[in-house]
Amino acid sequence: MEARLSQSYGDFGVEINQWNKVLCQSQNSDMVTKMVALMQTNEEIHTLLAEEIEKLKNSFGNIYEREKKLMDKIAQSKKNLAHFEDLTKRIGRNAAKTNLAYESLEEDAENIRVLENQLAVSLSTDLKDAILSYLLRLLVTSSQLHSIVNEYQSSLLEGYSSNMIISSRLAQENTSAGNHPQSTIQESPAGKFKSDTEGFKTPTEYSEREELIRGSKQLDTVLLPTPTSGFSGDNGVVLRNAEVPSTNKGATRGQRILSTFALYQPRETWG
Repeated sequence: MEARLSQSYGDFGVEINQWNKVLCQSQNSDMVTKMVALMQTNEEIHTLLAEEIEKLKNSFGNIYEREKKLMDKIAQSKKNLAHFEDLTKRIGRNAAKTNLAYESLEEDAENIRVLENQLAVSLSTDLKDAILSYLLRLLVTSSQLHSIVNEYQSSLLEGYSSNMIISSRLAQENTSAGNHPQSTIQESPAGKFKSDTEGFKTPTEYSEREELIRGSKQLDTVLLPTPTSGFSGDNGVVLRNAEVPSTNKGATRGQRILSTFALYQPRETWG
């Protein structure tokens, strides 16, 4: 399983590196390169941790062998104890066979103590050293991987933030370009260049001028004078009876100015 996983990592790394060579933008290529480096580091860490786990397995295997010997010796000692008790009942405690059986029990007890000590040493030294080695390797590799991941993440977020800033600036520039006429350079007959925004009005002046033009067109359409459309006042001014709004409260500034100018004109201006 580990061999197949390692082979998959290797094949993927080769393919991604070949694809990375055809990327046109250095920023994208750098992003992919760092990703491959991160995967390679992860694979190296996996290999190192696998070695430490193998040491742990060997240590547990040694402990299992010692424990098995101890259990076998204890089982054998129980059989010898039963044989000694049987001899004691049948031929007496002072018989030669009974004494030999008793000596076997003493040897069993000594061997059991030795095996127990060996097992305790394996647990307190060999297994402990293997666990500490694994923890140390895990700590170092985790710190290394954490540092690499943070650096890679920071570079990605920095690029993302830069793209967001660029997009925001482009949006602001497009908005500004939509609110104001774009400045274009034209060549004058004398061969000199000038900008078509020379004498450009402020937004307020531009709006008022547009209002005046719109108001003038409306009045030309609605308030055209006719020979029978007005009457003469005392001051010789003709007031036309064309249809006009009864109030100028809702009119814009330009419309109010044109309304006042168009409604009251001297008679002679009509021809």
